[in-house]
Amino acid sequence: VNQETEIRPVLPNQVLEGDTFEAGFSVMNRTQAPGTLEVTIEAEGPLAPEPGRPGGDRRETARITRQIAAEPFRRQTVRLPLKAAGPGQITLTARAGDAVDQDAMRARVPVSRRSVLETAASYAMTTAPDAAQSVLFPENMEPASGRLEVILSPSIIGGLEGTFQYL
Repeated sequence: VNQETEIRPVLPNQVLEGDTFEAGFSVMNRTQAPGTLEVTIEAEGPLAPEPGRPGGDRRETARITRQIAAEPFRRQTVRLPLKAAGPGQITLTARAGDAVDQDAMRARVPVSRRSVLETAASYAMTTAPDAAQSVLFPENMEPASGRLEVILSPSIIGGLEGTFQYL
């Protein structure tokens, strides 16, 4: 079944907090005659407020409405510029149509935390019965992003058991 008006999402694969991007929707007139379609895109979620608006709780909404001249079977993309203010999910609702036919869809874009991962390694050799290594975690480390891994080898030829078995 084909509708006379068709909408498809044109969205980024991934979004991180602080990213600026355009949420797009492709609209197509699937009739033989040219026409005019009204396209509305709404976004709700962790969005940065528009310039000049106070920023509240970072749960903002954005909206755009455009009239487009829709040629038969030609796609046009209508875009809504957005900026992700923090982690969460942005819900997008797009509507397009005229008095005869309309289409609508909802899409969700997850917004992930922007974090910098650091790796540090320390290698040492000792013949003493005890060894110590100081570890300091950053004060503002995200609880879900940090981890400590310790690998110890009892001798210089540790981990070669498989090689000796092969020989």
